[in-house]
Amino acid sequence: MKFNPNYPNDNNKGQRQLWNALKNAFEQDEGVAYYRYPIFATSKRGRSEPDFLMIHRRFGIWIFESKGCTIGNIAAIEGHDWQMRDWYADSMSPISQIEAQLFEVRALFKPSPMLEKLKIPFEYRVVLPFISASEWAMQGFSKHPSTNGVVWLEEDILQTSFRQQVKAVSSAYMPTLDDAQWEQILGVFRGIATTEPPRQPNPGAPVSCHSRVIHAVESRNVVK
Repeated sequence: MKFNPNYPNDNNKGQRQLWNALKNAFEQDEGVAYYRYPIFATSKRGRSEPDFLMIHRRFGIWIFESKGCTIGNIAAIEGHDWQMRDWYADSMSPISQIEAQLFEVRALFKPSPMLEKLKIPFEYRVVLPFISASEWAMQGFSKHPSTNGVVWLEEDILQTSFRQQVKAVSSAYMPTLDDAQWEQILGVFRGIATTEPPRQPNPGAPVSCHSRVIHAVESRNVVK
């Protein structure tokens, strides 16, 4: 898997912890992971930047939002609102935040009926890398209806369990992609997909000629 950038350039400990966990779990897999992938939202939210966006050939599209808080920083969870103490804000809504990001990522596929028909799974999780499962359960948060199944904890992103968790959620629903479909998906996030038809090669041109090479490349990137 390719990681962009190779290493986060800020000092957010929670995000660095998750970035390293992604590398440890998925570095041998086929796909791309982005840190702070910029999306210009179709809504009034302006630009959205998911903490982590992973495009995996076997497991689909994943968004991860990392919060580097400890269990002592969370005073209460009321619906999607988390009341915080000794934190940079009095409250936060990480699940609402990541749900909005997922909506914007899914919107990138809408111009392509072909990609829409593939029914690729889109998944998201809020990750708390510095909170253990026992701490989470002790506070009663593990049974909270708004966090159950959506929040992953310290144990969930260990090298062996992280990949297993992702695989268990989406592998059964992920279609088998041929190379052209996979390149088209990657093209969406590289910004190279296009609605323009590929230029046709010169009639009677040999297989290896320049015009046929251009046609082959553009055919992989066109949104159908």
